[in-house]
Amino acid sequence: MSEIWAVVLPVLPWLVLSVCVLVGLAGTLLPGIPGGGLILAGIWVFAVWTGFEWLGWPTLALTTVLATIGFVGQYLVSSYGAQKFGASKWGAVGAAVGFLVGMLFWPPFGGLVGAFLGALTVEMYRNREAIVTEDGQAKKAAWAGFGALLGSMASFLFEFAFGLAVVVVLIIGLIV
Repeated sequence: MSEIWAVVLPVLPWLVLSVCVLVGLAGTLLPGIPGGGLILAGIWVFAVWTGFEWLGWPTLALTTVLATIGFVGQYLVSSYGAQKFGASKWGAVGAAVGFLVGMLFWPPFGGLVGAFLGALTVEMYRNREAIVTEDGQAKKAAWAGFGALLGSMASFLFEFAFGLAVVVVLIIGLIV
């Protein structure tokens, strides 16, 4: 039995890191699966587990910064999409909050629906008097929701790009 552990234990940190990276990369594109955060967690677990023998502090710092930018940026991209399609700043906030709530409570596609509904609801509420008298306001709110939906889809690509950057830095850190 001890011969098995002698073979398995040295390989286990690499296996955990590999699974975290692969599932994390898939998660950057698939709603409901943690993406960059899972990759980052795998990197830190690997570094601690191996006693920082393979990864140094510069690699850990850079991967942490990139993963954080990817995580925060995905919410900002959703808001930006809403604003580009005519949402107010409050509508953009509604898109970001809707994206977050949707991802938490209705994975895998809740973020997309949540961003749309968040921007639409805020814009409809903000313009409730004008909507009764002017039909163009309802159309504007719908376009803001559509922009939030497009921004949400783009946010997955944004997080994927930063997830790839984290993996590239990890590979370079392991080689150097």
